[in-house]
Amino acid sequence: MRRKALILSMVCTLGFSMMFTGCGNKTNKKANQSNSNVANTTNETTDSQNGSNNQDSQTDDTADASADQTESIEATRGTIEDGTYINNTFKISFPVTEDMTVFTDEQIAQAVGMGTDMIKDNSTLTPQQMEEAMAGCVYDTMIVFSDGSSNVSVSYQNMDITAKGVYLTADQFIQAMKTQIPTLTGTDYEFSDVTTVELGGQTYSKLVAKTSGLTQTYVARQVDNYMVNIVVTCAEGNEQLADDFLDSFVIVE
Repeated sequence: MRRKALILSMVCTLGFSMMFTGCGNKTNKKANQSNSNVANTTNETTDSQNGSNNQDSQTDDTADASADQTESIEATRGTIEDGTYINNTFKISFPVTEDMTVFTDEQIAQAVGMGTDMIKDNSTLTPQQMEEAMAGCVYDTMIVFSDGSSNVSVSYQNMDITAKGVYLTADQFIQAMKTQIPTLTGTDYEFSDVTTVELGGQTYSKLVAKTSGLTQTYVARQVDNYMVNIVVTCAEGNEQLADDFLDSFVIVE
């Protein structure tokens, strides 16, 4: 059961990073193709081409303005000190109790198939090293809970890389999860509705997915060009662990 829980958690986290690779180009191509079709139809059926072009220009300007509002930041790794995980860049903090097991970077690398050649003498990887090795995803921490199988993974996905600069909202990201989880895992799931939740003073989109023997809770939040992705996987009968863990988040000033 522990192995299944760990595998599903990391497969989902890894899969969502890879899922969006190249989607920026696809999105732009679809948008351009749609605009081209509209323009062609207008040319053939009406004399209002100038009005249509002006409207397209205004739409493009709005999209450009939205993109300009998003800053590009650099990820940092969180730290665990005095029984507390904290990442000041992404404003995430929660207690790490003595009965939890924190994965080393070598163990995380093995779990996601990253390879361990770059890890020397139990060193810690930089965010840039992880992004280069894992197509834009920083696997910041993975922690196994006291029951020995339930766990949480915390990752940060650089959408400049994973989505080619197309910045998804948290709701879009979660909805994509809902579509892709069964494909990524090869497992049937029962899904909740997508909801909004406050954790440590920050607003996240949340999805709960249930499959045989496991319940997974996904929460996501956009921070500039990054998508914060937290996956809590609990063994059947231990679902309260997920709620208790998420309720333990504290505000980062």
